[in-house]
Formats: sequence, structure tokens, C-alpha cells
Amino acid sequence: MKNSNERDGNLNTILGKDSYCEGNLKVNQTVRVDGELKGDIHTQASVIIGKEGRVTGNVTAKKLVLGGYLNGTVNIDGHTVLESSAVFNGDLSTKLLVIDEGAQFDGECSMSNTYNTQPDDSQENITS
Repeated sequence: MKNSNERDGNLNTILGKDSYCEGNLKVNQTVRVDGELKGDIHTQASVIIGKEGRVTGNVTAKKLVLGGYLNGTVNIDGHTVLESSAVFNGDLSTKLLVIDEGAQFDGECSMSNTYNTQPDDSQENITS
């Protein structure tokens, strides 16, 4: 089974622990942040923010796994996972959201998917 680093391509961009970067980051593959980034992240793959990672900026990606801190506007084409150590502040748009017990979420969330969310009128209503 693949781990979260390998789910959407190669992990070839890492901001390591105790690193600090200011500026926007645009890559085609998975990005992992274990240090601090002040700026936007844009990728066609995954963004992984480790337990000690801190991102202040907007994120656009296919998937997001948050274990650390994120403050910004986030647009995810696939699914988002907020691990138990995650702290999220901002607005989130995603298709699927998983929030582990202990994670902190402060903001707004908008979810869309391809499933039909309208009630099926052909089913008989049952009342007690």
C-alpha cells in the first residue's frame, strides 16, 4: 500500500524542519512542508503539511493532508484530511473532508461532489 507521500506522484519538493521560506510555490508534484512557509502553494498533486509544518497562504491542490498549521484559503479538487494535530484557519473548498478527533477547524467549508444529493422522488415516504 502506498503511503500519503506517494499517492499522487513523486514527492520531490520538501521544505524541511526548521526551514523558513517566504514566497509562492508552484510545482507539478507532491509538496511536503515540515518548516514554515509564508506564501501560496499551487500543485496538481498533493500538499502534505507535517505536524511541525506551518503555512500562511492559499493552497490549491488535488489533495491535502494537514498535520500542522494552515491559515488561508484552500481549494482542493479531491479530498482533505485534517489529522488530530491539525490547526486550520480559513476557508476550505473540497470534495471530501476527513477531520480526525482533536483537529481544530475555524472557518468555512464548502463541499461538492459528483453524487446526486437530491432526494429520490420515486421512493415511497414512510412515516411512523
